[in-house]
Amino acid sequence: MKYPDLNPIAQKAHESAKSKGFYEETPNVGQLFMLIISELSEALEADRKGRTYNHSLHGYPLTLTSVSDWDFKELVKDTVEDEIADAVIRILDFCGYYGQVINLSRYAHMGDFEVVEGENLGSVLLDVTSQICKSRAEFASPDDGEFEAHLHAALLLLFNLSSARGFDLMWHIRMKMEYNATRPT
Repeated sequence: MKYPDLNPIAQKAHESAKSKGFYEETPNVGQLFMLIISELSEALEADRKGRTYNHSLHGYPLTLTSVSDWDFKELVKDTVEDEIADAVIRILDFCGYYGQVINLSRYAHMGDFEVVEGENLGSVLLDVTSQICKSRAEFASPDDGEFEAHLHAALLLLFNLSSARGFDLMWHIRMKMEYNATRPT
């Protein structure tokens, strides 16, 4: 699988978070990681409710240029895909804040990050959560590379999940970032 260059998106996500006042004080790393995990929990809850994105709107594809605020809120917001995009955006914001360079291809071969079609969403999200927790545990010594490796593993799992479930995670990330830009601070 070819992975996107997430570094410009990480910078944009971080700049957006700063503009909304999220970094007026030095952030608490534990809180930042729990916010990521809370998005994963929201994805699981959306799945339990059967809330997934409908890939068409009244017979025509929903595109970045055709979506309205109402369309987004009714068709995309709070879906499994939207919540996974939220988790990725939070990881990218974290990477942007700490200056972490993201290179998923570098880590893709280092572990078992594959997700097969039909795999239980809760199991995959638990694996992602485990990687986030391992990253938090390694945060105190970020120079050894383990901190970064676990964040990359979490991202790899989420991108591979999107591939296995047949949705365009980058599209959902762009949609959510556009929507977030319209929200008040």
